[in-house]
Amino acid sequence: MIEILTDHCGLQREHMVADIGAGTGMLAELFLENGNAVVAIEPNDDMRAACEQMATAWPGLTVKKATAENTVLADASVDFISVGRAWHWFDRERAVREFRRILRPAGWVVLASNRRSQDGSAEAEAYEKS
Repeated sequence: MIEILTDHCGLQREHMVADIGAGTGMLAELFLENGNAVVAIEPNDDMRAACEQMATAWPGLTVKKATAENTVLADASVDFISVGRAWHWFDRERAVREFRRILRPAGWVVLASNRRSQDGSAEAEAYEKS
């Protein structure tokens, strides 16, 4: 995904990323591995706690208790907004308004989701049985 965003959207290491509905931080970690600073926005206490634990290993990660509709971020403060599998939880109209407020000119919103692997591997089969 990072390669696609670099090639098609001009993602650079110095870009600030807001991972909205960050959950445990899986999507944020891709950007952190790329060298980006990330602010993870997560309203759920348990999910946010897991993300905060991950922040101990990633100095470029800031975790905030907030929502997609009220991120508490400054106007025009991020270059990329990433959303993993949380989009369906958002009040879309209010979230889009908030995204426009916090996004810098020429910024990008990235909605990303992965599918469950059913490739026949032992890991995939074990997951399906659980």
